[in-house]
Amino acid sequence: MDWNFAGTIVAPIVQAAAATAGVIGLVFVWIQIRETRNQLSLARDQLKLSVDHLALTVDQMKQQTMWNQVHAQHTLLSVLPSADAERELWKVVGKYRAAPSWQFPHDACARLYDEIDDWMTIKGFINCFERLCAAISANSLDDGYAYSVHGARVIDTFNTFEHYINYIRRKRSNATIYLELEKVATRWAQKAKSEQAAIESEQAKLHQARGMQKTVG
Repeated sequence: MDWNFAGTIVAPIVQAAAATAGVIGLVFVWIQIRETRNQLSLARDQLKLSVDHLALTVDQMKQQTMWNQVHAQHTLLSVLPSADAERELWKVVGKYRAAPSWQFPHDACARLYDEIDDWMTIKGFINCFERLCAAISANSLDDGYAYSVHGARVIDTFNTFEHYINYIRRKRSNATIYLELEKVATRWAQKAKSEQAAIESEQAKLHQARGMQKTVG
């Protein structure tokens, strides 16, 4: 066989075969790249769905937490004495308070302590506010919300029975009795005082402005 002739025929065939194999290889590479891109796209979609689901779950948990907080605050606030209980309380207080002062008199504390029924009425009333203030101090109840709803009642309760509270502390040698009530009431009283000062300042400005308008008119 003429090797030159064979080489002339075979070489192009080999080259064509090699080229074809290269093309086929490139096709396979392209297919793999496309499949990889499809898989990446699918994985990205799945990741997006997972993130969306996680965001939805977090949002639901936040809403549930907010609802639980509102429910807990409503429950805690609902344990305060009713209007009827408060009416009975002031009937008891009226038996010991000869002066027109709203504060329970210091000289009546010992007498009250010996009257079990009256003592239990007042004790039960103050205990409700002590539990409320303990929940506030423990951050179980929103301070601002509780202040807006029952700030005046807490302040008035401590101020009214301050002499009695101090008497009980000395009687039992325990300075922590009704301490949470005292802390919250004192802080809220200062807050109310600051708010009142701000209101009075704003009202003075309004009165001054109206006076100037009348003068100009």
